[in-house]
Amino acid sequence: MATGAGLSAAAKTFGTVAKDLVKAEQLAATGARLTIEDADVAVARIHQLARDGKMGADAAERAEAKIRIATETDGRVGDAASRAGDAARAGEGRAHPSGHAAAADGAAPHTHRDLRARVSSENLAQLEQRLGLPIVVDDELSNGVELHYATKRGALGVGTDIEPTAIRIGRDALIEDVLAHRPTIARVTRYNGVVGKLRSLWDRLVVQTEGVNPFRPGSIGWESFEEVRKIDELITMRRALWNPRTLDARTLDDEIAFLDGRRAYHEEIIRTADETGAIRGTGHIDAPDIGRVTDEAKAKGYKLPGTDEGANPDRYYYRNSKTAPGEYELARKPSAPVGTEPYRAVTKDGRFERLEHGDTPRPRTLIPGAWTDQQV
Repeated sequence: MATGAGLSAAAKTFGTVAKDLVKAEQLAATGARLTIEDADVAVARIHQLARDGKMGADAAERAEAKIRIATETDGRVGDAASRAGDAARAGEGRAHPSGHAAAADGAAPHTHRDLRARVSSENLAQLEQRLGLPIVVDDELSNGVELHYATKRGALGVGTDIEPTAIRIGRDALIEDVLAHRPTIARVTRYNGVVGKLRSLWDRLVVQTEGVNPFRPGSIGWESFEEVRKIDELITMRRALWNPRTLDARTLDDEIAFLDGRRAYHEEIIRTADETGAIRGTGHIDAPDIGRVTDEAKAKGYKLPGTDEGANPDRYYYRNSKTAPGEYELARKPSAPVGTEPYRAVTKDGRFERLEHGDTPRPRTLIPGAWTDQQV
C-alpha cells in the first residue's frame, strides 16, 4: 500500500506530467515547439509513472506521442548534443569534452579525429534528467553504453516486471550513444504493458471459470487456458535467455512481438468461447446465435472449410465482422482439436471470393498522438 508521502509524490508527478501535456498541446496549436531536452525530460516522467503502475502503457505511449508532436526535430536549435557536435566540427577552438583541442585553421589533418560531443561532468546531470535514470561511469566500458535493469514485483503483486536501473557508460562515451537508449527505455513500458494484458486475461478467466478449465482436453480452448494459467512461467522461461544485466532494443522488440502475438491469440480464443457459450454454458442469455449468423453467411455464398481443405466444417463458424459491416469472419470453435488449421474468408467488393489458410488479420490502426482517450 502506498504511504502518504508516496501518494503525495505521485500526485506531484502526475501534476507535472499534466502540465507538460498542456504545454505541448498549446505549443503545437501555435506552431511553436518544445526543445528536445524539455521533451525528453517530460517523456522520462511519463514512463516512470507507467513503470510505477500509476499510468497504463497505452496511455503512456499516447502521452509520449503528444509530446513528440510538439517537439523540434533532431538537428534544430534545441538539441544541446547536436549543437555541441556542430561546434566541435566547425573548429571553434575551445577544448573538446574528451580533452582534445579542435584542429587549428588551415592545418591539414593527417589522422581522423572523432569530434562528436562526449559525456562530461558538465552535461551528466542533464542527461540523467533526459533519460530519467542515473548514469554511472564505468572505467571498463571505454566508450561503451549499457542499459542495466532488474526485475520487480508486477502490478497488483502478481509476477514480475522489468525496471531500468541505470545507464552505465565508459569515460569516452558519446552523448548521441547515450541518448540512443531513449527508445529502449520506452520499450520497457510497452513490454510491461503487454505482460500486464496477458495477466489480465487470466484474471478474466478466473472470474468466469473459478480457475477450472472448462474445455475438453486436447481442444484449442483447453490448450489456450492452460498456457494463460502458466503465463508467468512462460515469461520467466523466456527471460532466462536474456542477458541477466543489460537490455537491448532487439531483445525487447522480439519479446513484445511474441507476447503480443500470444495475447491476440488467447483473446481470440476467449472471444470464441464467449460467442459459442463454451465457458458459461451453451445458450447463455447474452451469447450470440452463431448458428443463425453462420446460416446467414452461407446464404450469402460464404463457405466453411470442408473436403477441399481437408477440414471438418463442424469445427468452424461465422460471425459478423467488426471492421467491415455486412461481411463475416470465419472462426474456429474453442472445442476444435489442437491442430485444427485456421482459415479466413477472403472477400472482394463485399462478396465472398475464397478461403485462405491463416488467421483473420488483426486491424492495425495508427493512433495519432493528438487523439484523446475517448477518440481511441
